Amino acid sequence: MRTCSLLLLTLVLFPCLALAQANATQTDAADPDPAITAVASHWIDLVDQAKYGQSWEQAGPTFRQKIPQDQWIETLKQQAKHLGALKTRTLLSQQMMENPQGAPAGLYAFVAYKAEYAKATYTEQVVLRQSSSGSWDVEGYWLR
Repeated sequence: MRTCSLLLLTLVLFPCLALAQANATQTDAADPDPAITAVASHWIDLVDQAKYGQSWEQAGPTFRQKIPQDQWIETLKQQAKHLGALKTRTLLSQQMMENPQGAPAGLYAFVAYKAEYAKATYTEQVVLRQSSSGSWDVEGYWLR
């Protein structure tokens, strides 16, 4: 049930991003953009280390506007109890999309990982949007 709560929470917040991924251009996992994967990996490491407040603070502005920090922290605490410790995480793909319908305009990257936890295995999705300065901001996260 708690897995569903995080999945539903992020899909409710960012449904257009989840749907847009189907139309994204895929980049082979063997040749992803290192700048994008570095940001996604750093951010998801904060989640792995239970630095939930920092993960919220380092997320993009749209992410922070959509979910209050205390709600984000509580959701991730419950999620961690359900999943158990991370065993392995492997990059599966990186997909790019410009101006997905229903989302703020911009260039988006969808970074997918296979994540094996003590109690379950999921595909994790980290969605990033390129800022006007050229940096990448995390704007979505969910498990499937």
